[in-house]
Amino acid sequence: MNGTGMMKQSTKKARTAPVIGGRPDVPRGRGEETVEESANAYTVEADGLGCEICFEPFGDQIFMCKNGHPACGTCCIRMDRICFCAEPIGDIRCRPLEKVLAAMTRPCTYASYGCREIVSYTGRRSHEEDCPYTPYYCPFDGCTYHGMQLYNHIHDRHAASAVVVPTGSRRVAVRLEKKMPFRVLLHGDGARVFLLLNGGEVLSGRSLSLVCMSPRPMGKAEARYKMEVKHWRSAPDTPVLLSSGAAPLVRRLKDFQARGFLFVPDSYWNIGDTVSVTVHLTDGW
Repeated sequence: MNGTGMMKQSTKKARTAPVIGGRPDVPRGRGEETVEESANAYTVEADGLGCEICFEPFGDQIFMCKNGHPACGTCCIRMDRICFCAEPIGDIRCRPLEKVLAAMTRPCTYASYGCREIVSYTGRRSHEEDCPYTPYYCPFDGCTYHGMQLYNHIHDRHAASAVVVPTGSRRVAVRLEKKMPFRVLLHGDGARVFLLLNGGEVLSGRSLSLVCMSPRPMGKAEARYKMEVKHWRSAPDTPVLLSSGAAPLVRRLKDFQARGFLFVPDSYWNIGDTVSVTVHLTDGW
């Protein structure tokens, strides 16, 4: 009996014509093709999917107080686990909202650059931080280029400001002016771009570091380097400044902060405020 009732209900639903302009269409005759119902799509304001404290998008864990105010885990700790309504927060998970966000998917932001991944709302940030199709932004002031062909762009548009590392060589000497924020090193393989950064956030000198604006080769280790700076007088009693490390992989220079650098005192810069820096590319390339 129950099975028959379910079948009748299903048949009735399948034969129900969609409503157009507020009126049902005339039902189709026997043997005619039935109209399938289309899926419904909903839009949600982005503000409704973020933490009400820090306004950042929610992650995979959302908490709420007993009054229903949601917050991310970071804000729970920041507020000493006391909600702005004075109720405790941080012990109760907001499971319904977590479930909704986990079910929300969309194409990667960089689909236009070739990525075919469909990412969830909560996994979007972690995916896009490591997405191999994230575009590279030209580091030169005033240049608006961003894309996957940064090497070719710099070679064609900013060649005068770049130094090419000879093919087969892992060592290059670079003349750096004190006023330059960076020098570009174009690897001889025609694909990899390095930036020798000239930071001015230290007293009585400059901070030099190296970053890579290229994808890491498949199966290869991180790009490691050694940096060497000699005093402009090359006096025997002045030590050679040395530094080594791994070149961070970055896609845009804006807001980047170097964790390690080579300190070059003002006395190492010649009267023209320049210094010679020798960069050795060691492992990973």
